[in-house]
Amino acid sequence: MGICNNHHLSQWKTIKSFKSRWLMDDPATFVNGKLYWIANSDTELKCGWDIAFFDLATEEYGFLEMPSYVKSGFYSRLGVSQGCLFVMCCHAMSADVWIMNGSGIWTNVVSIPCVDDFMRYNYKKALYVTENGEVLLICGSKIVIFDAKACSFRYPEMRNAGELFAASAYFESLVSPLG
Repeated sequence: MGICNNHHLSQWKTIKSFKSRWLMDDPATFVNGKLYWIANSDTELKCGWDIAFFDLATEEYGFLEMPSYVKSGFYSRLGVSQGCLFVMCCHAMSADVWIMNGSGIWTNVVSIPCVDDFMRYNYKKALYVTENGEVLLICGSKIVIFDAKACSFRYPEMRNAGELFAASAYFESLVSPLG
């Protein structure tokens, strides 16, 4: 169940929730008037993941299928880059970033190799994908920049970050995906 505020009428409205789907416990990703979440493909969590969305204009829910290769991964996370929705899917030997264009077509834009145990066994989340193929991501408690053209990694030094570290991309909006 969700709650929506209409600023013009100064009133709150309850919106029905998804039926027969379990949503990941990540904040929603807001892109082009819609909120997106990773959702299970069935109620028994056997068939992988899809993407659930809520259209703020029509107040309707819907689902997008991820590419089949993404569904086979260990876990997936959503993000927004250059106004497009992307999904990062982590496998044993790589993490793949797929971007959906305005027509709803998914394109694999980069595969990040898990070249060592640090990259292989730490939780990864892509924060941003640049036009020239660099990916800014969190890996464990570090920020990592992967350059797809050079197939190289940079590890910017972060002072006083501590062992627990969290980050997310910020895009100015009146929508709070955090609730």
